Amino acid sequence: MIKKAVLAVIILVFAIFLMLYLQNPVAFENKTEENPASFENESSLDEQDAGGNISGPGVAGGEESDEPDYYPDALGIGESIWYDEDTYNQYPAGENKNDISVSVDEIRISETLYLKNLSTGSELPVMPSQGFRYLLVKVSAAPVGEYLIRHTSPVTNSFELLDSTEVYRPLLEISEDMGAIMKNETLWDTQVNENFVISNIGRIYVAKTMFSSLNDAGGSGPVSGWIIFEVPESFVISPDTYLKLSVGKNAVLWRLHDIRAYIDVYISPGSGNIRILYKGGPDQYLVTAISAALRKTDGSVILRSIEKAEDEESLSPWSEIMIYGSGPVAGEELLTVELIRFDGEKYTKYRKFV
Repeated sequence: MIKKAVLAVIILVFAIFLMLYLQNPVAFENKTEENPASFENESSLDEQDAGGNISGPGVAGGEESDEPDYYPDALGIGESIWYDEDTYNQYPAGENKNDISVSVDEIRISETLYLKNLSTGSELPVMPSQGFRYLLVKVSAAPVGEYLIRHTSPVTNSFELLDSTEVYRPLLEISEDMGAIMKNETLWDTQVNENFVISNIGRIYVAKTMFSSLNDAGGSGPVSGWIIFEVPESFVISPDTYLKLSVGKNAVLWRLHDIRAYIDVYISPGSGNIRILYKGGPDQYLVTAISAALRKTDGSVILRSIEKAEDEESLSPWSEIMIYGSGPVAGEELLTVELIRFDGEKYTKYRKFV
């Protein structure tokens, strides 16, 4: 009798277990099978974040896009990065933790360079490799601290030229015949900066020891010069073209496809209203219009633009565009703002999820 009762209990327990399994089989599967996928996702995020401030190609948030790679936090021509030389941490302009500021000021493309030795007065042409030409980027670095401390500007090899899938390194051996060779050693490279110039262009950028403004010894102040890259003859500066500076484990990018005119974007968190203010800049005489596109979550796009007045040659600074929202912002709508040059060339100045 007892054996029959035990057997009945076992059968009942098995029946209950079977019924629960049939209702929800996923709950009884091995949970360790889920882990590889979750770690895989984490590793992909780590790869996107590698390199400091760069958050990965495409639009902010790592979303895939058929449009050119765009780094939303990249600086424009004429804009500066400020950082602490010891920790490489970046702080807003004016903070006393900063030691050095670095900016990208100008870009040129040339088929031939003429290198002049300031000591001897001799001048020789410098030719690129066959099928290539030169792209020159003017970089300035300055000490910004208020203490009597020496600082060193980034070495030339800290910079890279990024263009779509290609990465170009700076040209260090500019002219072996004239001795214009850089070694990424401050003392050596300073001599290159002081002894050679590129005729009709300027000095060569190198790492240099700099003093703060309170202790500016002769020749030891800010450094400004040109970094030289060899690029294919077919190379054009496109929305994919950036200059990258590596400082410690961090990286900073400048858009080289840029125009020196600036905007501010104001977003109301509660209403979702967006105000785009055009501030002008050194190249404002080239800008004739601004366009803004807000891609909604349902795929629709709101387009707004403003053009110069008929009796004016360029768009007036302090012109603005308004896009009215429909509620609190959720960071899911993509806003793109472009400045349009007189010849129709477009420059992306803002591209972020709002």
